[in-house]
Formats: sequence, C-alpha cells, structure tokens
Amino acid sequence: MSGARLNQDVVSTTQSHYLKPTPTNSIVTHSGKPQIAYSTAKAALLSFSRATAVIYAEKGVRINTVVPGLINTPLVKMLADKYAGGDYKGYVETRNKQVPMGRMGTAWDVANAALFLASREANYITGTEIIVDGGIVQSTGRT
Repeated sequence: MSGARLNQDVVSTTQSHYLKPTPTNSIVTHSGKPQIAYSTAKAALLSFSRATAVIYAEKGVRINTVVPGLINTPLVKMLADKYAGGDYKGYVETRNKQVPMGRMGTAWDVANAALFLASREANYITGTEIIVDGGIVQSTGRT
C-alpha cells in the first residue's frame, strides 16, 4: 500500500486492544521504581510506539499510548490479599492517599483516554502518550 492513506488510529495498551487499538503502559516508566525488567519493557513500548508513529504518519496511521496510574480493578483485591493481609479497605485507602486527586482511577478513566485518542478530535495527535494517573507522576511522593 505504498503511498496509500490508511486513516487508521492506533491507541496501544499492554493489557488489551480495542477496535482502534491503543497501547497502555504504566506510570512506572515515569516514576523510577526499582523494577528493572518491568520498567525496561514499559519504556521499550513507549519508544516503539513513538518510532512507529513517525514511520506510519504519512500513511495516516496515528499511534499513541495510554499510561495508567493506580487504577481500581479486580487486581487491587488480589494485591490486598498478597500485600495487606486481605485488608482490602485499608489497601484501597492507602492507594487513594497516594494519588493527588485523592482516589484511584477507574477502568472508564483509561477507556475514555483511549476513546479520545481514537476520535476525530485527536486527528493531529500521534507519537505521544496520555498519562491517566490523577497526578501521581507530577507529585513529590505521597504516601
């Protein structure tokens, strides 16, 4: 399809793909947590998305990444069981306090960012990421 305009939008996510895929990453690539392999893999995804966005831009393909922070999903219950002795309420309270907005995000917060990137309103956005984290990356380390 050399020279053809595909007019495709790609929003990547490491967890799932939508009709117009969007990669989601994790704020760990922005936070400096000592998780070397995980951080490296996430940073590679961001770099891959940016480079691929440039390669396919002239064909009308837009590639962006959604980077979620602390999101309240069923995984939080499993983490509470593992790291907080099953104290789900206390674990959620602790995580909520870590977020400048005072709460973890929802799957809808992440989905809405992906929907925006796949929309016509974002037709000039490519090769970037949207961080959906309630301000954690910009904070000074709340506990």
